[in-house]
Amino acid sequence: MSDDEIDTSDIPLLNNNFFAKAKLRLPEGKVPVLLSVDEEVLKWYHDQGGDYLSLLNTALRDYAELHR
Repeated sequence: MSDDEIDTSDIPLLNNNFFAKAKLRLPEGKVPVLLSVDEEVLKWYHDQGGDYLSLLNTALRDYAELHR
């Protein structure tokens, strides 16, 4: 299906008023960080498909729990 074939008639317009009232909401318990990793490591996680950042987070959590 192309973008032109998608029926968006029931979606409200996102105008300046919408964005003026918008609030940034991050998932509870998550902290945004800037993290430098080797290019090939990030590529491997990305190539796994899906939400590769969640996959990376799960690997870091597993490692931390194993080493507590």
